[in-house]
Amino acid sequence: MKLLIISLALFFVSALAQNHLVILMYHHVDNGTPPTTSIQPEQFEAHLNALDDLELQVVDLVDALELLDRQQKLPTGAVALTFDDAWQSVYHNAHPILQDRGLPYSIFVPTQASNQERPLSLTWDQMRSLDQQGVRILNHSHDHSSLSQLSIDEAIANIELAQQHLESELGKELPKILAYPYGDYSLALADALNERGYWALGQHSGAFGPPMNWQSIPRYPLDGIYANLHSAKIKMASKPLPLAQENRIDPVTEASPPRLELKLSRSLANNNSLNCFWRNQAMEIEWLDQLTFATQASEPFTGRSRYNCTISHGNEVYWFSQPWIVH
Repeated sequence: MKLLIISLALFFVSALAQNHLVILMYHHVDNGTPPTTSIQPEQFEAHLNALDDLELQVVDLVDALELLDRQQKLPTGAVALTFDDAWQSVYHNAHPILQDRGLPYSIFVPTQASNQERPLSLTWDQMRSLDQQGVRILNHSHDHSSLSQLSIDEAIANIELAQQHLESELGKELPKILAYPYGDYSLALADALNERGYWALGQHSGAFGPPMNWQSIPRYPLDGIYANLHSAKIKMASKPLPLAQENRIDPVTEASPPRLELKLSRSLANNNSLNCFWRNQAMEIEWLDQLTFATQASEPFTGRSRYNCTISHGNEVYWFSQPWIVH
């Protein structure tokens, strides 16, 4: 039985009032895989049940992004499901659950692992079967390198090699949609991808909406310690923090700690409702004017990290995350 792909066109008969998309990210769906990148099948089903309870609508990632690109509305409560790394547990554990519910989803594939037939990775035969059932098979680079550590030419070659492998194995042209391994990218790489027609997803939290940076699309990681159902529900129903302009902050920096300065496009509530966090620590916020604020971690750090900022406004939560790669 083919997986039922929910076409967004079916929703034109109902109210379409949303110009943003929440994207959820998973890796393993299994009880015996690394806990930091796994969610148990029972937990995963609880997440899907929560989407129903919240009256959210699971939509196809590619269809939804194409609608947003055309500045068209999505169904209220639109959520897309994604899986990184193309693990066997997605095929054996997640796919039957999603197939039974008729829910679309996407898998981001690091092609070298499947080429080498690594034991826990999906085979090309399995991916061809999933593709024929409507699952989106998309680009996660060739060798899962931290792309920000490569030269721009090396990173682009890595990404385009993966795209070539995917299209060759599946026998068709695929959308140019990349998920950065580890969520790592630089502003220079994002610009190079934009020139080549790629959209790219990170691993920083938040809903994707105007003003849109198509090479820094946020997703909520919901495995490991982030699988907690209470916090997952808040993220599933969240909205993008309304910024005055597209975020063009380079994640790669030598500043430690980096300073984040953002301007909101409109006021949502009083300033006291804004909270920013770094490594679960509340950050001090400096309001520069009624709509502009700055924040900074309390101590130097190196490597990957994120600042998360949220505003609660009535029953709604608005979310922004800035990824950092500090050298």
